[in-house]
Amino acid sequence: MRELSTGDDVCVAAELSRKFAPAHRRITFLHVNVARLFVGNLSHDTSEEALRAAFAGLGEVTEVKVVEDRYTGRGRGFAFVTMATAEQAKSAAQKMNGAMLDGRALKVNEADATRR
Repeated sequence: MRELSTGDDVCVAAELSRKFAPAHRRITFLHVNVARLFVGNLSHDTSEEALRAAFAGLGEVTEVKVVEDRYTGRGRGFAFVTMATAEQAKSAAQKMNGAMLDGRALKVNEADATRR
């Protein structure tokens, strides 16, 4: 069994469940990533590249996902940014909350745990 640290993507129970439980009894678990940020109040025209560039000066950005409308393909006004560490994410959230991007004041918070 490997040792898990805070913010690790896999919990011990889920790891054991995958190894030993039959498929119909496997544990469903929440994906928890403490380095993931919710970015709201985005312009509908903000791209993933622009958002990555805005957060890049605050630490290593590992993933950027601008949520798009499935019918129009335009941004829905929010995104998720994943930083390399929880400390970088916390610092980025404090510094970028209220910052201007594409004429809009960003709302940046730590993202809630969600199913993935």
